[in-house]
Amino acid sequence: MAINNSPAINILHMGFRYPGGSGVIFSDLNLKVAKGERFGLFGPNGAGKTTLISLMTGLLAPDKGQIELFGHRIGRERNLVNNLFGFVPQDFSFYQELSPVENMEFFGAWSGLDKKTIRNRTDELLQILGLEEVRNKQVQNSLAV
Repeated sequence: MAINNSPAINILHMGFRYPGGSGVIFSDLNLKVAKGERFGLFGPNGAGKTTLISLMTGLLAPDKGQIELFGHRIGRERNLVNNLFGFVPQDFSFYQELSPVENMEFFGAWSGLDKKTIRNRTDELLQILGLEEVRNKQVQNSLAV
């Protein structure tokens, strides 16, 4: 897999809001990170860090604009992009602002699993753990992790 001379991350005029959400998360985000440059996301809870990572990994789709990793557009070349892009979460645990299902979708997509496989494995795991009733509740409000 050859990596071209395009920026490592190139976000162009990206906009995003959660369906049914009360506000815009990103309205016109532009970001360019050069190949070899180190990059981190810092900010308070609710600033959009997890949302941006979810957009960059293809778990969420932007409402407008585009995201490219090494010249490969997210959404069109998802498996290739997942092989090129890595991140280190702050803690080795669930994202507190997401539900157990959203956490499983995020990490399953990151691993390159298709949506049907993620859904089946998530349902099976939640049943085994007895967590079906909190499947769509935020981890921070429903689980002691």
